[in-house]
Amino acid sequence: MKYFFSLICLLFPSISTANSYPVSAEFCDGFPQANIGTMEGVCVGVVAQESDTIKWVKPRRIVQVAGTKQFIVTDMGGWKRGKGTVWLLDTADKPATLVALLSDLKLPHGLQVGPNGLFYVGETDRIFRFSLKNRKAVGVETVIENLPDAVNHSHPLSHFIFDHDNNLIVNIGAPSDQCKEDAREVYCSSVNDSLTTHAGLRRYYYISEANLWGRDYEVLATGLRNSMALASHKSGTLLQAENSIDLPGLHNPFEEINEIEEGRFYGWPYCYDNQKINPLWPTHGGKICSDPKQHKQPWIVLPAHAAPLDMRYYDGSMFESLKGSLLLSWHGYRATGHRLVSYKVDPKGLPIRAEKAHYFIDKSESENLGRNVPFLKTPYPSDIKNIAQAHEVISQSNSVPNIRPSGRPAGMTVAEDGSIWVLDDVNKALLRVAKGKAYKEVKDKTPDTSLDKFFAKVSDTNAAKVLLKRCQACHDLSSTVKDMKVPTTWLVKNDGKRLIENRVFHSPMRPMPPNSSLLKEETEAIKEWLTHL
Repeated sequence: MKYFFSLICLLFPSISTANSYPVSAEFCDGFPQANIGTMEGVCVGVVAQESDTIKWVKPRRIVQVAGTKQFIVTDMGGWKRGKGTVWLLDTADKPATLVALLSDLKLPHGLQVGPNGLFYVGETDRIFRFSLKNRKAVGVETVIENLPDAVNHSHPLSHFIFDHDNNLIVNIGAPSDQCKEDAREVYCSSVNDSLTTHAGLRRYYYISEANLWGRDYEVLATGLRNSMALASHKSGTLLQAENSIDLPGLHNPFEEINEIEEGRFYGWPYCYDNQKINPLWPTHGGKICSDPKQHKQPWIVLPAHAAPLDMRYYDGSMFESLKGSLLLSWHGYRATGHRLVSYKVDPKGLPIRAEKAHYFIDKSESENLGRNVPFLKTPYPSDIKNIAQAHEVISQSNSVPNIRPSGRPAGMTVAEDGSIWVLDDVNKALLRVAKGKAYKEVKDKTPDTSLDKFFAKVSDTNAAKVLLKRCQACHDLSSTVKDMKVPTTWLVKNDGKRLIENRVFHSPMRPMPPNSSLLKEETEAIKEWLTHL
């Protein structure tokens, strides 16, 4: 078993137990230094994390208030609508202070500074804006309304950016993972030629005279499962980082960076890994996946399960080596994720392709419990030609007992001083990447066997078989029925139900397992096990 602290969070990200970042005796440009591995000359400071005064729940996006040490933060409040908050974080205060500007919001996620310096926030059904005055949000005004907002939607978050002409580019996520509900049909009904199509990007045109956007929109591109990371280059290039379909293997399917072209189709749910055909969609996939006219393949692929959640061009002055590079936060909990990386780009803002490239994955911590462990250099397959070499800004953010939790970088911003501010939504922390002496890993440390208290033995054989078959691959559980254990937090009750019950039996929006519901006999086995706990 991989003894990741993060394992206790994986199945239930909305109500997971956060782990604080231990800090060293050193400081990183004025902030306590986290024990996180980085490139040379770079350190990571802990600005704020959950405490008696920092009450955020799931902070996802951050922007700076110009000319101040204040930041606006969107906090989803979990995965239930009506619990979200927009915060004002003041880092001039020591320690930093947090003030709620707006509350009771529907999964607020997207956050940008728009024309005239106003702040724009995306809820599940709208995009609104406000200005800041005397530490209060004033002039709250809806600018885009009637966004798709189905309760059972798997990808409901409204992420957006402004392009180089101030048009709004808005993510409309796919309703499900692979459109399995339509798998007996030839086509997926979620992707069509109408304006109501899902799994794509909308473009709302900017009306500069009124500082508003037209109510009508265009469907800019389709076949995009969930566009949580978007970037607009000064040349006019628009990039999207794709979170691909859920498959259990560690090395597939690849995530993607797509160059967005108007009217193009990018593959979901029929195609993945360039030309591979989703087995659920052999008929239509067989027709289009290898046809460049019908399916635009990604500009480059990224490691599987990297889960890119934010992307932007570095325009700061602190890191000369990053100037103009494309930054990506990899939010994934699996061994390929939890990193902050950069790509060198060409004059169009496209990552520069390479003949050969590699990525790193975490080595199983069970082999070296309590120590920092080697990372495995993994080349992309030789038949994959659309690759580029990523450079790790944050490289060692895997869980190491007593050293650090498993990092989960989400939204980020480049501050006015050129430092990079990164939110960790699972560990409820704000980190700051700055110039300084890099953290040096601990070479030898006595293993911490106290981690056993975080796991519970599954003595019910039938339940253990279900967990092995349906949960083990994605959640790094034990590889045998006899040794099956689950994180103890899966068994904690909330509103009368255990957390595992809520996700497996009562979560229409983000059900588990993601690929298909449990069979009747599998459901009965899990319920029987839980009944006798």
